[in-house]
Formats: sequence, C-alpha cells, structure tokens
Amino acid sequence: MPVFSAFVTTLGLLFARRQHGTYCGSLARSLIPVFAATMLVLCLTARPYLVWRERHWLAQDRILAVGPHEVGISRLENQGHRPPQERRQRSLRRDG
Repeated sequence: MPVFSAFVTTLGLLFARRQHGTYCGSLARSLIPVFAATMLVLCLTARPYLVWRERHWLAQDRILAVGPHEVGISRLENQGHRPPQERRQRSLRRDG
C-alpha cells in the first residue's frame, strides 16, 4: 500500500500548480528513498522467481535445443544452413 500511495502522490506532483513547486520538489526528493527501497524489494523478491520460470521454459523449449554436431545457435538456424551446406558438399563430390 505504501508503494501505491507514493505512486499516486508522484502523479499528483506532475499535475500540481506552479505555486506549489517548492513543496512538490521537496516531496519528490523525499520519495526517492521510498522508490529505491521499493525497487530493491521487487528485485530481490521477483528476480529469483523469474529466473526459476525462465529455466523451466528454456528446458521445455525444443526450438533452441541443438546437438553437439550442429553449427548454429538454434535448430531453425541449422535447418536454414543445411541446404546450402549440402549443395556445397554435392558440388565438391562432383568436382573432386
């Protein structure tokens, strides 16, 4: 709830009258530690969960899975690379 109230206060500061500029400036400077603390809490709580979910989805991904004999970064890249490579090998066999 403090994060929401700080956000609403900040939005109110954007639309405040020019007469209250000094007040709005000091209030905005006072809210900087609140925003910084909120960012730290969000990073420390959300990042481990997001990394765990990313690991889960990458483990299930079959498009990016490549074998040890593949030259590309992904299977799609290898499929696009295979026809020119096969043509080159056929032409080398014919010429050689």
